Amino acid sequence: MDLLFWLRKFRMFKVQVNIPDKEIQRIYYRINDFIKSKSYSCRNLINIYFDYCHMNQLTDSVAQEILNEIRQDSKILTTFSCIQIIQGVSYKTYFNMRDSQLLNQIIRVIPTFEQDFDIEQKSTIFKHLSKMELNFSPPRFSVPNVIYKLKDQLKDKIEQLGEMAVNNIIEAYESLPKEFPVDLLEEIKEMMCVTIQHNPKVISSNFLLGIYESFANLKTKKRRIAEQKLVILEKELLQRIKDGDPDLNRMKSLEIMLEIYQKTGKNEEGLKTIYEAFGKAKAKDNNSRFPGFYGIEIFAKNNMDVRNFIDEVKLI
Repeated sequence: MDLLFWLRKFRMFKVQVNIPDKEIQRIYYRINDFIKSKSYSCRNLINIYFDYCHMNQLTDSVAQEILNEIRQDSKILTTFSCIQIIQGVSYKTYFNMRDSQLLNQIIRVIPTFEQDFDIEQKSTIFKHLSKMELNFSPPRFSVPNVIYKLKDQLKDKIEQLGEMAVNNIIEAYESLPKEFPVDLLEEIKEMMCVTIQHNPKVISSNFLLGIYESFANLKTKKRRIAEQKLVILEKELLQRIKDGDPDLNRMKSLEIMLEIYQKTGKNEEGLKTIYEAFGKAKAKDNNSRFPGFYGIEIFAKNNMDVRNFIDEVKLI
């Protein structure tokens, strides 16, 4: 069990392990034998299911065993195990009949835990159920009613939402069908802008950048943040970059800003701020690759001097 956990972690973080594929398969075969012989508790089965989903392993047998356990006694589930199963299914590129049956069973159980889930857990469920795009999946081809209920509950607690919950909600709206009500998303937009205008220090720079990126990535026009509100976020980010905010002056953060600007065609002043931030970062670390070929191309197209970013040119 512990080995399976670490295999998943190594895969997630792309860590090379010196274990031959043949030996890894033997581990899976051994675990599957234990599943068939009913050697695991329901808690262990759910852990295995979660790991298998992450590692694209066949989940039929373990899903069936979990279903059998739940049908015998639904009280065996906890808030954590419900979330774990939902997250597991959402990570699969394709979920089959057994996965669907298990997911539907969990969806039916969720209302019994309504008072036990905290606000972040509800936002996590909201996000992962939305990412599955169940309106395209049999047998119902519709958004489960529990997602509508979660949306209303999150809206009622809008003032209690932390950074993680807000991120979860915006990510959910990237996948929800276009007819799904946007009232919760609109409340989030308004809350963010009011907070930035009156108490910006309570918002971390990493969170602000993540929100800015998420709003820029929303595909449905009706869900995108209004230009005047987006400008409020943008101005705060650019001012923090100018002030030398360490989180926003990192290469990764500047690259994200640059990518958003390339997509949205933002103003020249903002692009100049990012350009200057790259220049300062380059001066601090001359061996760095700021801002990369992608950034150099964007700056060059906007008639900015990129010679400082080019260490040498090799003609082959």
